[in-house]
Amino acid sequence: MKKRSLFRRLAFRTKISLSIIAILLVFGVSLSLIISRNVSQALLKENRLRGVSHAVNLSARVIEPLLSMDFLELKTLVNEISETNRDIAYAFVLDSAGDPLVHTFSGGFPTDLMRANAVQDSETYHIQSLSTETGLIDDFAAPVLIAADRVGTVRIGMSRSRIQDV
Repeated sequence: MKKRSLFRRLAFRTKISLSIIAILLVFGVSLSLIISRNVSQALLKENRLRGVSHAVNLSARVIEPLLSMDFLELKTLVNEISETNRDIAYAFVLDSAGDPLVHTFSGGFPTDLMRANAVQDSETYHIQSLSTETGLIDDFAAPVLIAADRVGTVRIGMSRSRIQDV
């Protein structure tokens, strides 16, 4: 006597139901992968738009304290932006020579970071992805301009860890 496979012994209705379930599972898994990739790209794009907005806004706000060399006000502005957004890993202001004026680093300013993301005077902002021990960081640089003269640069680093968690 020949052994029949389990699938052959099932009723026709059961075979149809199992086939439909298998097709729906394959479709659901493939659709979830596509949606996951699209949502991930949309979140990264939104994070970049937020970072650009923060950097350009801060560059406009630091003009007056930078011209008057009011370091307390500069520090307040830089601390305020990093405290109000938990995605911001760091923020700092460079003078026209590229030297740091104020920053949010607790253990001293990392000098390698000064030249990691250069923004031209003709650009409103520049984005550079940086790899650190804690993960990827999008570094946003915006020049502080008065007319056509650069008086400084604002840099903000936004961590991707929360986006990757989502």
